[in-house]
Amino acid sequence: MAQHPFPSVLSSSGYSARLPLSDSIVHLNNACGDILIRPRILLADDHPALLEAEIAVLSPFFDVVGTAVDGGELVSKAHSLRPDLIVTDISMPVLNGIDTAHKLRESGSTAIILFLTIHSEKEFVDACMGAGALGYVQKHHMRHQLVPAIQAALAGKSYVSQHNDSTK
Repeated sequence: MAQHPFPSVLSSSGYSARLPLSDSIVHLNNACGDILIRPRILLADDHPALLEAEIAVLSPFFDVVGTAVDGGELVSKAHSLRPDLIVTDISMPVLNGIDTAHKLRESGSTAIILFLTIHSEKEFVDACMGAGALGYVQKHHMRHQLVPAIQAALAGKSYVSQHNDSTK
């Protein structure tokens, strides 16, 4: 199944379509006026405090449709909620984020995958991108890079967090 870099839209007639994004919001015109569609995001991390921080950063721009605390729960929620994009950690119980990404792709999920992690090693970046991710953001850059990374991924572009060791 092909990946779709656009959010899904379900009309009142039940028609589902994927539409291009402009600054994270899709504008539709119909007989009743403008409709705004925000991309649907599913979050996965085994630290509740980090999930809360992600929700605070993302909610002004996106619809956070759910959270998961492990890879198994993420697979289940991804299939039931059908998000446009998934933000996941690498290190999680039950199934790590990289294996989860592979499982999601094998099962036909078209959700865009972006990793938010503490790992900065090139091997992790390569493994995540090799698993089909379009984005990779280090957790200490979350506040400034997560929204732009999601916007890039939704536009079909890859985004890898840049770091400067002198700022650590």
